[in-house]
Amino acid sequence: MSAQENEYILIPIVFGIVMLLGFGVAFVAFMLAFQRKKFAHFREKERLKLNFQQEILRANFEIQEATQTMIGRELHDSVGQTLAVSRLYLASIQDAVTGEALQKAIQAEELVRKAMQDIRAVSHSLNVSRIQETGFETALKELATQISKSGKIKCSLTSEGARFRLESGHEIILYRICQELINNALRHSGGDEIKIGLRWQPGQLHLEISDNGQGFACDPLPAGHGLADIQLRARLIGTDFRLNSSPEGTRATLIYKIN
Repeated sequence: MSAQENEYILIPIVFGIVMLLGFGVAFVAFMLAFQRKKFAHFREKERLKLNFQQEILRANFEIQEATQTMIGRELHDSVGQTLAVSRLYLASIQDAVTGEALQKAIQAEELVRKAMQDIRAVSHSLNVSRIQETGFETALKELATQISKSGKIKCSLTSEGARFRLESGHEIILYRICQELINNALRHSGGDEIKIGLRWQPGQLHLEISDNGQGFACDPLPAGHGLADIQLRARLIGTDFRLNSSPEGTRATLIYKIN
């Protein structure tokens, strides 16, 4: 076979190989583009799902805050006023009785005074405007003081770094998260001390709440602790939430970053 005939045979073969390679490259490119589009669609679907969950959580949170504010005002204005009048009546009774009856009247007035203090404290903790007025750290410090005054458990707060105001809505959500974590420690830990630590750093707030209680298994999250709700609330304001627990106690860490 002549060289010219060999050339005629090789040309179609080479052309076919080139065509196959071209089809292969095109197919690979098509599959890559398809996978990228599929992945982008999946990410968009997940983003919409997350946004939907956040909107539901935000709506629920706004309803809860409105309800808590209303309850706080009713406690302060209605129940608090009734107790104040009751205390005046008890004071006037003390002027008209002696002996054992007087002692009972004094004790009853003291109980009413204590109830007024408790209602005032609860009213302040429920009132959103109160938290906004005083600021996150001051509201948290008042909560720690209130708990320590009960005499059942010691609650302390330490803070370091240059303070800054959080976004109004974020400030309330972060405070509610701390409330829930502290309530968990009060109800479930069995310890006698709660420590709250704040570290104000450039662009972020590092917050830690720990107790010296008995601890619990974190995986899976135990029911009745509200931890799933805490995770959702933290995610809503872009806050990293971590939980560590052992027989020596439980430590919750929150890292809030300024966008």
